[in-house]
Amino acid sequence: MRTFAQDNPNMSQEIYVLIGENVRKEREKLGINQVELGNRVKFNRSSISNIEKGKQKTPIHVLYRIAKELQVDVRDFLPSQNEIEQVLSNEDKRLRGLYEKHGQGMSYDEFIKLFN
Repeated sequence: MRTFAQDNPNMSQEIYVLIGENVRKEREKLGINQVELGNRVKFNRSSISNIEKGKQKTPIHVLYRIAKELQVDVRDFLPSQNEIEQVLSNEDKRLRGLYEKHGQGMSYDEFIKLFN
């Protein structure tokens, strides 16, 4: 069964962008560059760059390795509640726009069920 996030890649992408921004902030706090972090976690610089830009969906075990090298808790990479609520609000606005355009003859709840 597919998940809401799988059917809504914009939402998923936004979350990975937020995670990547947090990885970058923590790396910069420690004063190391992408090459150095990559060497420590056995990734190349472009992989670290993609993680920091949210272009790479990073598994939790990789985030854990990065967190360990940056001397932070892996939870420090996760978006805040407010950030998640903003992503959800943006997604709701996007879906409501789609509903207005394509949801003729059904309720909004019925339309949303198509994505679950």
